[in-house]
Amino acid sequence: MLLTENRCRGLTEVLLKTVRRAVLLASLCLLLATVAAGQGFDEYTLATFLGNQELQQFGAVEGTEANTIGESVFFDLTASLSSSYGAKPYKLTILGDLEPNADSVGGGQVFVNAGMVPILGGNRGLWAAALGHELSHDLLRHPYQTWVLLLREHQTEVALAQAQNRATSAAQVILLALARNGNRWLDLKIRRDQESQADRLGMVIMARAGYNPDFALALNRVLTQELGDRTRYEAFFGTHPRWATRALRELKEYDEAEAEFSRLWPDASQSPGGTPPPVAIIKSLHSSQDKPSRSLVLTAEIEAHNIDPSALVVFATFQDHGRAVRSESKENSVNGQLVGIGTLRQQTGRPRVFRWEATVPASALSGGHRKLRTLVGAGFNNSGQPEVLDLSTPVEVHFPRK
Repeated sequence: MLLTENRCRGLTEVLLKTVRRAVLLASLCLLLATVAAGQGFDEYTLATFLGNQELQQFGAVEGTEANTIGESVFFDLTASLSSSYGAKPYKLTILGDLEPNADSVGGGQVFVNAGMVPILGGNRGLWAAALGHELSHDLLRHPYQTWVLLLREHQTEVALAQAQNRATSAAQVILLALARNGNRWLDLKIRRDQESQADRLGMVIMARAGYNPDFALALNRVLTQELGDRTRYEAFFGTHPRWATRALRELKEYDEAEAEFSRLWPDASQSPGGTPPPVAIIKSLHSSQDKPSRSLVLTAEIEAHNIDPSALVVFATFQDHGRAVRSESKENSVNGQLVGIGTLRQQTGRPRVFRWEATVPASALSGGHRKLRTLVGAGFNNSGQPEVLDLSTPVEVHFPRK
Protein backbone atom coordinates (compact mmCIF):
# COMPACT_ATOMS: atom_id res chain seq x y z
CA MET A 1 0.00 0.00 0.00
CA LEU A 2 1.42 3.35 -1.02
CA LEU A 3 1.76 5.93 1.74
CA THR A 4 0.34 9.40 1.16
CA GLU A 5 2.46 12.45 1.95
CA ASN A 6 0.41 13.12 5.10
CA ARG A 7 0.83 9.54 6.33
CA CYS A 8 4.58 9.67 5.72
CA ARG A 9 4.76 12.95 7.58
CA GLY A 10 2.71 11.45 10.42
CA LEU A 11 4.99 8.40 10.70
CA THR A 12 8.07 10.63 10.62
CA GLU A 13 6.60 12.77 13.39
CA VAL A 14 5.93 9.70 15.54
CA LEU A 15 9.50 8.42 15.04
CA LEU A 16 11.02 11.81 15.84
CA LYS A 17 8.92 12.12 18.99
CA THR A 18 9.96 8.61 20.08
CA VAL A 19 13.63 9.51 19.67
CA ARG A 20 13.21 12.85 21.43
CA ARG A 21 11.32 11.18 24.26
CA ALA A 22 14.25 8.79 24.77
CA VAL A 23 16.65 11.73 24.72
CA LEU A 24 14.50 13.58 27.26
CA LEU A 25 14.50 10.64 29.65
CA ALA A 26 18.25 10.16 29.22
CA SER A 27 18.78 13.87 29.93
CA LEU A 28 16.63 13.62 33.04
CA CYS A 29 18.69 10.70 34.28
CA LEU A 30 21.84 12.81 33.81
CA LEU A 31 20.27 15.65 35.74
CA LEU A 32 19.22 13.35 38.55
CA ALA A 33 22.77 12.03 38.69
CA THR A 34 24.01 15.57 39.35
CA VAL A 35 21.40 15.90 42.10
CA ALA A 36 22.60 12.65 43.63
CA ALA A 37 26.11 14.12 43.63
CA GLY A 38 24.91 16.81 45.98
CA GLN A 39 23.73 19.61 43.71
CA GLY A 40 20.33 21.27 44.29
CA PHE A 41 17.33 20.51 42.13
CA ASP A 42 14.61 23.06 41.41
CA GLU A 43 12.78 24.61 38.48
CA TYR A 44 15.68 26.89 37.58
CA THR A 45 18.25 24.09 37.74
CA LEU A 46 16.09 22.08 35.38
CA ALA A 47 15.54 25.06 33.05
CA THR A 48 19.26 25.81 32.86
CA PHE A 49 20.06 22.18 32.14
CA LEU A 50 17.39 21.88 29.41
CA GLY A 51 18.26 25.24 27.89
CA ASN A 52 21.91 24.26 27.59
CA GLN A 53 20.90 20.97 25.97
CA GLU A 54 18.87 22.85 23.34
CA LEU A 55 21.67 25.32 22.61
CA GLN A 56 24.31 22.60 22.34
CA GLN A 57 22.18 20.69 19.86
CA PHE A 58 20.91 23.51 17.62
CA GLY A 59 22.74 26.74 18.42
CA ALA A 60 21.19 30.20 18.66
CA VAL A 61 20.14 32.46 15.79
CA GLU A 62 21.15 36.09 16.42
CA GLY A 63 21.09 39.47 14.73
CA THR A 64 18.12 38.83 12.43
CA GLU A 65 14.89 40.76 11.89
CA ALA A 66 13.10 37.91 13.65
CA ASN A 67 15.24 38.52 16.75
CA THR A 68 14.29 42.20 16.72
CA ILE A 69 10.54 41.55 16.36
CA GLY A 70 10.49 38.62 18.76
CA GLU A 71 12.41 40.40 21.49
CA SER A 72 10.24 43.52 21.18
CA VAL A 73 7.03 41.53 21.56
CA PHE A 74 8.58 39.38 24.29
CA PHE A 75 9.46 42.53 26.22
CA ASP A 76 5.84 43.76 26.01
CA LEU A 77 4.51 40.44 27.30
CA THR A 78 7.05 39.94 30.10
CA ALA A 79 6.75 43.55 31.29
CA SER A 80 3.03 42.97 31.73
CA LEU A 81 3.68 39.63 33.45
CA SER A 82 6.21 41.11 35.85
CA SER A 83 3.73 43.76 36.97
CA SER A 84 1.05 41.13 37.59
CA TYR A 85 2.99 38.11 38.83
CA GLY A 86 6.40 39.40 39.89
CA ALA A 87 9.78 39.72 38.18
CA LYS A 88 11.57 36.74 36.65
CA PRO A 89 14.73 36.37 34.54
CA TYR A 90 12.82 36.04 31.27
CA LYS A 91 14.81 35.23 28.14
CA LEU A 92 13.86 34.55 24.50
CA THR A 93 16.15 32.54 22.21
CA ILE A 94 15.66 31.65 18.55
CA LEU A 95 17.11 28.19 17.95
CA GLY A 96 18.59 26.89 14.73
CA ASP A 97 16.11 23.98 14.76
CA LEU A 98 14.17 23.89 11.46
CA GLU A 99 11.13 22.16 12.94
CA PRO A 100 8.23 24.68 13.16
CA ASN A 101 7.80 24.80 16.93
CA ALA A 102 8.21 26.88 20.08
CA ASP A 103 8.97 25.69 23.58
CA SER A 104 9.30 26.73 27.20
CA VAL A 105 11.78 24.94 29.44
CA GLY A 106 10.75 26.84 32.59
CA GLY A 107 12.62 29.41 34.62
CA GLY A 108 11.49 32.17 32.23
CA GLN A 109 13.31 30.67 29.22
CA VAL A 110 11.38 30.49 25.94
CA PHE A 111 12.68 29.09 22.65
CA VAL A 112 11.32 29.69 19.15
CA ASN A 113 12.67 27.45 16.41
CA ALA A 114 13.99 28.93 13.18
CA GLY A 115 11.42 26.77 11.39
CA MET A 116 8.66 28.73 13.11
CA VAL A 117 9.93 32.14 11.99
CA PRO A 118 8.57 32.04 8.39
CA ILE A 119 5.12 31.17 9.79
CA LEU A 120 5.08 34.09 12.23
CA GLY A 121 6.74 36.44 9.73
CA GLY A 122 6.68 40.11 10.67
CA ASN A 123 3.24 39.91 12.31
CA ARG A 124 3.65 41.09 15.90
CA GLY A 125 0.24 39.70 16.84
CA LEU A 126 1.16 36.17 15.74
CA TRP A 127 4.44 36.43 17.65
CA ALA A 128 2.47 37.53 20.73
CA ALA A 129 0.14 34.53 20.39
CA ALA A 130 3.03 32.05 20.16
CA LEU A 131 5.09 33.66 22.93
CA GLY A 132 2.07 34.24 25.18
CA HIS A 133 1.27 30.54 24.98
CA GLU A 134 4.82 29.54 25.93
CA LEU A 135 4.98 32.08 28.75
CA SER A 136 1.74 30.59 30.07
CA HIS A 137 3.42 27.18 30.23
CA ASP A 138 6.21 28.84 32.22
CA LEU A 139 3.83 30.64 34.56
CA LEU A 140 1.84 27.45 35.20
CA ARG A 141 5.11 25.51 35.77
CA HIS A 142 4.21 23.00 33.06
CA PRO A 143 7.81 22.28 31.99
CA TYR A 144 8.76 21.21 35.52
CA GLN A 145 5.52 19.23 35.93
CA THR A 146 6.10 17.49 32.59
CA TRP A 147 9.53 16.26 33.61
CA VAL A 148 8.19 14.94 36.90
CA LEU A 149 5.35 13.32 34.93
CA LEU A 150 7.77 11.69 32.48
CA LEU A 151 9.89 10.35 35.31
CA ARG A 152 6.85 8.98 37.13
CA GLU A 153 5.52 7.40 33.94
CA HIS A 154 8.91 5.82 33.23
CA GLN A 155 9.16 4.39 36.74
CA THR A 156 5.60 3.02 36.53
CA GLU A 157 6.30 1.57 33.08
CA VAL A 158 9.40 -0.26 34.36
CA ALA A 159 7.53 -1.64 37.38
CA LEU A 160 4.60 -2.84 35.25
CA ALA A 161 6.93 -4.41 32.67
CA GLN A 162 8.72 -6.31 35.42
CA ALA A 163 5.41 -7.46 36.87
CA GLN A 164 4.27 -8.56 33.41
CA ASN A 165 7.40 -10.67 33.00
CA ARG A 166 6.63 -12.37 36.33
CA ALA A 167 2.94 -12.94 35.50
CA THR A 168 1.79 -16.55 35.80
CA SER A 169 -1.43 -16.40 33.79
CA ALA A 170 -2.69 -14.95 30.52
CA ALA A 171 -5.23 -12.85 32.44
CA GLN A 172 -2.46 -11.20 34.47
CA VAL A 173 -0.44 -10.50 31.33
CA ILE A 174 -3.46 -8.85 29.64
CA LEU A 175 -4.37 -6.78 32.71
CA LEU A 176 -0.80 -5.55 33.13
CA ALA A 177 -0.58 -4.70 29.41
CA LEU A 178 -3.75 -2.65 29.76
CA ALA A 179 -2.30 -0.92 32.82
CA ARG A 180 0.86 -0.03 30.85
CA ASN A 181 -1.22 1.51 28.06
CA GLY A 182 -3.42 3.32 30.57
CA ASN A 183 -0.29 4.77 32.17
CA ARG A 184 0.79 6.23 28.80
CA TRP A 185 -2.70 7.51 27.93
CA LEU A 186 -3.01 9.28 31.29
CA ASP A 187 0.31 11.04 30.64
CA LEU A 188 -0.86 12.17 27.19
CA LYS A 189 -4.22 13.39 28.54
CA ILE A 190 -2.50 15.49 31.23
CA ARG A 191 -0.19 17.08 28.65
CA ARG A 192 -3.08 17.86 26.28
CA ASP A 193 -4.85 19.54 29.19
CA GLN A 194 -1.73 21.60 29.83
CA GLU A 195 -1.89 22.88 26.24
CA SER A 196 -5.50 23.97 26.70
CA GLN A 197 -4.62 25.72 29.97
CA ALA A 198 -1.76 27.57 28.25
CA ASP A 199 -4.06 28.58 25.37
CA ARG A 200 -6.55 30.16 27.79
CA LEU A 201 -4.01 32.00 29.93
CA GLY A 202 -2.01 33.00 26.85
CA MET A 203 -4.92 35.02 25.50
CA VAL A 204 -5.20 36.95 28.77
CA ILE A 205 -1.44 37.63 28.83
CA MET A 206 -1.65 38.91 25.25
CA ALA A 207 -4.62 41.13 26.02
CA ARG A 208 -2.96 42.77 29.02
CA ALA A 209 0.14 43.51 26.94
CA GLY A 210 -1.91 45.11 24.14
CA TYR A 211 -2.35 42.24 21.67
CA ASN A 212 -5.91 41.32 20.77
CA PRO A 213 -6.78 37.65 21.50
CA ASP A 214 -8.02 37.33 17.91
CA PHE A 215 -4.36 36.92 16.99
CA ALA A 216 -4.37 33.61 18.91
CA LEU A 217 -7.31 32.41 16.80
CA ALA A 218 -5.53 33.63 13.67
CA LEU A 219 -2.39 31.71 14.65
CA ASN A 220 -4.46 28.51 14.86
CA ARG A 221 -5.63 29.12 11.31
CA VAL A 222 -2.13 29.85 10.00
CA LEU A 223 -0.68 26.75 11.64
CA THR A 224 -3.51 24.61 10.28
CA GLN A 225 -2.84 25.92 6.78
CA GLU A 226 0.92 25.45 7.06
CA LEU A 227 1.10 22.18 8.96
CA GLY A 228 -2.30 20.57 8.51
CA ASP A 229 -4.47 19.22 11.32
CA ARG A 230 -4.47 15.84 12.99
CA THR A 231 -7.28 13.35 12.97
CA ARG A 232 -9.08 12.75 16.26
CA TYR A 233 -7.34 9.37 16.44
CA GLU A 234 -3.89 10.94 16.04
CA ALA A 235 -4.70 13.61 18.63
CA PHE A 236 -5.77 10.95 21.17
CA PHE A 237 -2.29 9.44 21.00
CA GLY A 238 -0.54 12.84 20.95
CA THR A 239 0.53 15.48 23.46
CA HIS A 240 -1.40 18.31 21.75
CA PRO A 241 -5.09 18.69 20.88
CA ARG A 242 -6.16 19.26 17.27
CA TRP A 243 -6.01 22.88 16.05
CA ALA A 244 -9.76 22.80 15.41
CA THR A 245 -10.38 21.64 18.98
CA ARG A 246 -8.12 24.34 20.38
CA ALA A 247 -9.89 27.07 18.41
CA LEU A 248 -13.30 26.03 19.77
CA ARG A 249 -11.96 25.91 23.33
CA GLU A 250 -10.35 29.32 22.95
CA LEU A 251 -13.68 30.77 21.85
CA LYS A 252 -15.16 29.72 25.20
CA GLU A 253 -12.51 31.77 27.03
CA TYR A 254 -12.33 34.56 24.46
CA ASP A 255 -14.78 37.01 26.06
CA GLU A 256 -12.71 37.44 29.23
CA ALA A 257 -9.52 38.19 27.30
CA GLU A 258 -11.27 40.43 24.77
CA ALA A 259 -12.95 42.43 27.57
CA GLU A 260 -9.55 42.95 29.23
CA PHE A 261 -8.05 44.09 25.94
CA SER A 262 -10.91 46.52 25.22
CA ARG A 263 -10.68 47.96 28.74
CA LEU A 264 -6.98 48.71 28.34
CA TRP A 265 -7.01 49.60 24.64
CA PRO A 266 -10.34 51.20 23.62
CA ASP A 267 -8.77 52.07 20.25
CA ALA A 268 -7.30 48.80 19.02
CA SER A 269 -5.40 50.52 16.23
CA GLN A 270 -3.25 52.27 18.85
CA SER A 271 -2.36 49.05 20.70
CA PRO A 272 1.08 47.39 20.33
CA GLY A 273 -0.51 44.64 18.23
CA GLY A 274 -2.47 47.02 16.04
CA THR A 275 -5.83 46.33 14.42
CA PRO A 276 -7.00 42.77 15.15
CA PRO A 277 -7.27 40.35 12.22
CA PRO A 278 -10.49 39.00 10.67
CA VAL A 279 -11.47 35.65 12.15
CA ALA A 280 -14.19 33.17 11.15
CA ILE A 281 -14.63 29.80 12.85
CA ILE A 282 -17.09 27.05 11.94
CA LYS A 283 -18.38 25.93 15.33
CA SER A 284 -20.75 23.19 14.15
CA LEU A 285 -22.02 21.57 10.94
CA HIS A 286 -25.07 19.37 10.42
CA SER A 287 -26.85 17.82 7.45
CA SER A 288 -30.39 16.53 6.96
CA GLN A 289 -32.78 15.58 4.16
CA ASP A 290 -35.85 17.50 3.15
CA LYS A 291 -37.64 14.67 1.39
CA PRO A 292 -40.72 16.63 0.19
CA SER A 293 -38.43 18.95 -1.82
CA ARG A 294 -35.90 16.15 -2.45
CA SER A 295 -33.06 18.30 -1.16
CA LEU A 296 -30.08 18.13 1.13
CA VAL A 297 -30.09 20.76 3.91
CA LEU A 298 -26.82 21.92 5.46
CA THR A 299 -26.75 24.08 8.59
CA ALA A 300 -23.74 25.53 10.37
CA GLU A 301 -22.98 27.93 13.21
CA ILE A 302 -20.26 30.44 12.37
CA GLU A 303 -18.53 32.85 14.73
CA ALA A 304 -16.96 35.85 13.00
CA HIS A 305 -14.81 38.64 14.48
CA ASN A 306 -13.72 41.89 12.85
CA ILE A 307 -15.73 41.20 9.68
CA ASP A 308 -18.59 43.27 8.31
CA PRO A 309 -21.59 40.87 8.26
CA SER A 310 -22.32 41.89 4.69
CA ALA A 311 -18.85 40.69 3.65
CA LEU A 312 -19.06 37.29 5.42
CA VAL A 313 -19.06 34.38 2.97
CA VAL A 314 -19.93 30.73 3.70
CA PHE A 315 -20.07 27.96 1.10
CA ALA A 316 -20.06 24.16 0.73
CA THR A 317 -18.27 22.04 -1.86
CA PHE A 318 -18.87 18.35 -2.59
CA GLN A 319 -16.64 15.43 -3.48
CA ASP A 320 -17.28 11.91 -4.72
CA HIS A 321 -14.33 9.63 -3.90
CA GLY A 322 -11.97 12.60 -3.87
CA ARG A 323 -13.26 14.18 -7.09
CA ALA A 324 -15.28 17.38 -7.35
CA VAL A 325 -18.93 16.82 -8.23
CA ARG A 326 -20.32 18.58 -11.28
CA SER A 327 -23.61 20.44 -11.06
CA GLU A 328 -26.71 20.21 -13.27
CA SER A 329 -28.10 23.42 -11.76
CA LYS A 330 -26.89 26.98 -12.42
CA GLU A 331 -28.14 28.04 -8.98
CA ASN A 332 -25.82 25.56 -7.30
CA SER A 333 -22.81 25.87 -9.56
CA VAL A 334 -19.44 27.63 -9.50
CA ASN A 335 -17.30 26.91 -12.54
CA GLY A 336 -19.53 23.92 -13.23
CA GLN A 337 -18.95 22.34 -9.79
CA LEU A 338 -21.69 21.59 -7.27
CA VAL A 339 -21.76 24.03 -4.34
CA GLY A 340 -24.07 25.14 -1.57
CA ILE A 341 -24.26 28.90 -1.01
CA GLY A 342 -27.19 29.39 1.36
CA THR A 343 -28.12 32.29 3.60
CA LEU A 344 -26.73 33.79 6.80
CA ARG A 345 -28.74 35.00 9.77
CA GLN A 346 -27.22 36.83 12.73
CA GLN A 347 -28.22 35.27 16.05
CA THR A 348 -30.26 37.39 18.45
CA GLY A 349 -28.16 38.53 21.42
CA ARG A 350 -25.00 37.03 19.89
CA PRO A 351 -23.72 39.64 17.42
CA ARG A 352 -20.66 37.60 16.42
CA VAL A 353 -22.55 34.35 15.78
CA PHE A 354 -24.36 33.50 12.54
CA ARG A 355 -26.55 30.60 11.46
CA TRP A 356 -25.91 29.46 7.90
CA GLU A 357 -28.32 27.27 5.96
CA ALA A 358 -28.00 25.95 2.42
CA THR A 359 -30.48 23.82 0.50
CA VAL A 360 -29.09 21.76 -2.39
CA PRO A 361 -31.65 19.86 -4.55
CA ALA A 362 -30.85 16.28 -5.51
CA SER A 363 -31.66 17.25 -9.10
CA ALA A 364 -28.44 19.31 -9.13
CA LEU A 365 -26.36 16.13 -8.90
CA SER A 366 -24.78 15.17 -12.21
CA GLY A 367 -23.98 11.57 -11.27
CA GLY A 368 -25.89 8.71 -9.75
CA HIS A 369 -24.10 8.71 -6.38
CA ARG A 370 -26.09 10.19 -3.51
CA LYS A 371 -23.49 9.52 -0.80
CA LEU A 372 -20.92 12.32 -0.95
CA ARG A 373 -18.55 14.24 1.28
CA THR A 374 -18.95 17.95 1.89
CA LEU A 375 -16.50 20.58 3.05
CA VAL A 376 -17.74 23.94 4.33
CA GLY A 377 -15.60 27.07 4.16
CA ALA A 378 -16.05 30.42 5.89
CA GLY A 379 -14.33 33.70 5.10
CA PHE A 380 -15.00 37.16 3.81
CA ASN A 381 -15.06 39.18 0.63
CA ASN A 382 -11.73 41.00 0.53
CA SER A 383 -11.92 43.69 -2.16
CA GLY A 384 -13.87 41.42 -4.47
CA GLN A 385 -11.78 38.31 -3.74
CA PRO A 386 -13.00 35.67 -1.26
CA GLU A 387 -10.50 34.95 1.51
CA VAL A 388 -11.10 31.65 3.30
CA LEU A 389 -10.49 31.76 7.05
CA ASP A 390 -11.74 28.35 8.14
CA LEU A 391 -12.58 24.96 6.64
CA SER A 392 -14.68 22.30 8.31
CA THR A 393 -13.68 18.70 8.67
CA PRO A 394 -15.11 16.78 5.67
CA VAL A 395 -18.55 15.38 6.52
CA GLU A 396 -20.38 12.50 4.84
CA VAL A 397 -23.82 13.50 3.51
CA HIS A 398 -26.66 11.61 1.85
CA PHE A 399 -28.84 13.24 -0.78
CA PRO A 400 -32.45 12.04 -1.12
CA ARG A 401 -33.51 10.28 -4.29
CA LYS A 402 -34.20 12.53 -7.27
